[in-house]
Parts: sequence; C-alpha cells; structure tokens
Amino acid sequence: MNLHRLTSHNDAAWDAYLRQQPSALPQQLAAWRGVLEATYGHRTHYLFVTERDEIVGVLPLFFIRSTLLGKKATTMPGGLCANDAVVARALLDAAQEAAQRFGARTLLLHDSRQRWPDDRLRSSSDHHARLIALGSSEEAMWGALQSNVRRQVRIAQRNGLTATLDRSGATLDSFYGCLSRFAHAMGTPLFSPRFLQEVVSAFPDEFSILTIHYHSRHIAAYFQLELNRTVYGMWGAAERETLELRPVYLAYWTLMVDAIGRGFHTLDMGRSPNASGAAQNKAQWGGEERPIYQQLLPLTADSRPQAITTQVRHNPAMRYLRRLWPRLPYPLTQQLGPRLRRHVPFA
Repeated sequence: MNLHRLTSHNDAAWDAYLRQQPSALPQQLAAWRGVLEATYGHRTHYLFVTERDEIVGVLPLFFIRSTLLGKKATTMPGGLCANDAVVARALLDAAQEAAQRFGARTLLLHDSRQRWPDDRLRSSSDHHARLIALGSSEEAMWGALQSNVRRQVRIAQRNGLTATLDRSGATLDSFYGCLSRFAHAMGTPLFSPRFLQEVVSAFPDEFSILTIHYHSRHIAAYFQLELNRTVYGMWGAAERETLELRPVYLAYWTLMVDAIGRGFHTLDMGRSPNASGAAQNKAQWGGEERPIYQQLLPLTADSRPQAITTQVRHNPAMRYLRRLWPRLPYPLTQQLGPRLRRHVPFA
C-alpha cells in the first residue's frame, strides 16, 4: 500500500476511481482543486492510496486560514472514499499529519455518506440526503408518486409556470441572481459569481441549470451536477412570495423527467437538516433517506471539535451577522458575501 499526493498527472486516475464508487460525490472529483485555489486561494492537499498501481482510496483535503474560525483542515463534501477501513485509516493518518503541520486544531471529514469506524473520530449526523430511485419511464415515475404530489405539479402547470434546462451556462447569471436574493433573505452570505463560473468551467459536461418561469419572470432556479448515473442537487432557490404557485414541485418533476430521458437512475435531492420543513417537503416524493456524517478528529489536547455548521451556529459574531444580513442593502451583501464565504465555503 503506497500513499501519494495528487498532481494533475493523476487527475484522470483519481476520477476514474470515483466513477466506480457508489458512495462517491461530484464534490470529490479532482477538478475541485482548481476551483478552490482559483476562487478562494485555499491550499489543497489531495491524498490517495494505491495497491499494485491501482487507486484504492482518496481523500480530498484542503486548508483554510480564517480570522473568524482559525486554521481549519477539512475535506470536500463527501469526506474520504476508500475500499475498506484499512485504506481509510492510512488516508486519515496522512491527513492528520498534514493538518498538524498546517497548524489546524481539528480535521473534518465533511458531509461523509459513510461513517468510518475510527476511534479517533467524533461523529455526528444532523443532516440527511434523500435519494429518489427514478422509474423506467416518465409514465412509471408519475404513477409512483403520491397523489398529492401529482396534484401539486398539475397546479404549477395550471398556474402557467414553465421550466427550462440549460447545459451551456447561458443562464448562469440569472441563476446566481435568484440564488443571491434568496440567500440575502435567509441571512446567508453567498459565494461569488466567479465560484460558479469556475465550477461550470471545471465540469462543462456534467452540470445543468433549471429555471422556473412565471411569464417573463424567473421565480426559481436550481443547479445540478452529475456522477455515476445520479443527478445531484447542489444549490437552489425559489422566491418565497411565489411558493403558492408551486415552483418547487414543477422543478423536481422536470429534473426527474429529464434524468429518466437521459438514462439516469437516481435523483439526489441534496442535504436537509433532520426533522426540518425542507426534509418533510422532500419526503413527499418518496425515496430513501440516508444520513450525512460530520466526522471530526481533534489535533490538539485542548481542541473542542465541532462541525463547521455548529461553530457558525454558536459563534456570537456569526449569529449576529445572520440576524443582520437580511437588513443590509442587497448590493452590499453581494460585495461582502463572497469574502465571508471564503471562511466556510461548503457549510
């Protein structure tokens, strides 16, 4: 078993490994290194293990120097991906050593779909993902839905809502506008337009942007990535004052129809807090609920490991900022948001 640090020479082999792993996420692909470095200037330290010249595990690690939250060592969403616990431990050992050299107080396996059995790790699961198995045809999928969900989709259509899917990036600006207005109202600083541009450039054949229209107005928009015959919901927003028109129902149904038509097997609706309104709404569509884990490794004797979302929630300055954010002028939040988001790019 040999340990390596990823270079561009190994990008194709790294991605080929992930394309064979059912638990892999799009955020673990090698091109995210460039997105992080170009957008935020974060230093990446992607690790992989080989046996007989074949990759058997990967860990996409990066480091954050934050004046708000200190030095952080964290993986991309999805954590590590490995053939077995022995490989996972070897990756974790190497990541721990690199994180300690950086001066981080904790190491986070972020949004892992698997709970790795290592006594050093402190695990929590406050979120879950909902996976919808797609039918063999649009008709079969429609018949499998609850009658109430079908009714809500019909209401959206009768209300005059329409949907368009873009795979060229032409609607990137309008998507960002919809998402940024939603984030402002919710008190959440948002990443920059450049971040999305870098994602589209990194994955030109694996993204889509869905827009819901009400006459000439864009009232909802969703961004997806694709991996292993699964469509992953990444970011989305709907104008709150238009929810009675049922844009969210039409959006999910449109994604399902499109995915079925292109031979995809699963729609991953993205993560939701446990027992939340968002989780209940997604549960109407059926499917399977899968836990998402935050696994933290303390690196110093006095460290008090907490997931980044927990740190943000309990940090007095961040709590105040969340209350203040919707009251700030929208143009100002567009300037400040990306600077703040650098400290918590995926929380």
